[in-house]
Amino acid sequence: MKPDDVVDAFGEKIDTALAEYRELRLAVFNKKREGPLKSRLSEQFARSITLDWENFISDILIAYLLTDSLKYFEDLRARIVGSLKERFGEAVLLRVHFDSKSPLDVDEMARLADPKGFNLTFKRSGDLSSKANSWLPASAAIKFSLGRDNAEFFDFIVALRNQLSHSSASSLAELKARPLNEATNQNLRLITPFRMASYLKQIPAGAAEDRVEIVGNRMKMIAASFRA
Repeated sequence: MKPDDVVDAFGEKIDTALAEYRELRLAVFNKKREGPLKSRLSEQFARSITLDWENFISDILIAYLLTDSLKYFEDLRARIVGSLKERFGEAVLLRVHFDSKSPLDVDEMARLADPKGFNLTFKRSGDLSSKANSWLPASAAIKFSLGRDNAEFFDFIVALRNQLSHSSASSLAELKARPLNEATNQNLRLITPFRMASYLKQIPAGAAEDRVEIVGNRMKMIAASFRA
């Protein structure tokens, strides 16, 4: 699994999702329950593409680990050695053999980097950058240090995805606590009063797309920056 293959697959997935979204919006046009149906569509597709984004971030990090895992294994070995020494002492540590065979296939790398199998998830872009700096050589890690506008978008999308999935008071508070100050993110600023479906299916002033489409296309643009 090469980084560029992951980027291409993600782009195709978003293109397909947005095409289906537009087609279904046309299918409900002028229907008796057009408003509620569009609301349901906007929330379902927003939830789907934000989950795709979470999967993409996990997959692209693993893809880069596959290209060069040396620093990852150095970090892993240091953490294991530190833990064993603290818990069991030097004598036990001397009897432990650490195998960092290479190359690995994608399944092996995924099991090592994500042992619980829940995806490598990051609450904020800074957490992603920190992990990449710990695991990857500088030439690859720099791709995970997003510019200010893209980092702001990343943080917002994590909170948006959580609110779409949980619809809880705490997830809504977290979403509202992640303001969008950069000019490139102004079309995604929350509306008042905030209702998720109304927010998602609204076309912001001066824009040609609704916020589901804006989010999907922005994700594709940022994903392209992860090419090797």
